Amino acid sequence: MSDGEVALITRASSGIGQATVRLLARNGYFVALAARRTDRLRELVDQFPGHTLALSCDVTDRDQVRATVKRLLDRAGTIDVLRHSPRCGAAQTRQRGRDRRPPRYPGNVRLSY
Repeated sequence: MSDGEVALITRASSGIGQATVRLLARNGYFVALAARRTDRLRELVDQFPGHTLALSCDVTDRDQVRATVKRLLDRAGTIDVLRHSPRCGAAQTRQRGRDRRPPRYPGNVRLSY
């Protein structure tokens, strides 16, 4: 992996997202960690000072996604890698107290070039 590339990782506060942050930061990437709970991102940011940026973002909120991408682009100028970890499933939706079914993956995050 090349030095200096920029990655944006969603759901970075735990699980696969967190493991991806560690892998990329150890390999020279500047990593933007996006999650709803930024308090859980502090440990990762402290482990990789200068290589990480914690961003509060709920990926189901289009305005928050736009603001997160803008903030990262303002800071780094580019995004070379996007790792999105969708949390889709009726069980998770019911746990959050919603009555509607979650969106399918293609509608979960839209990218434009």
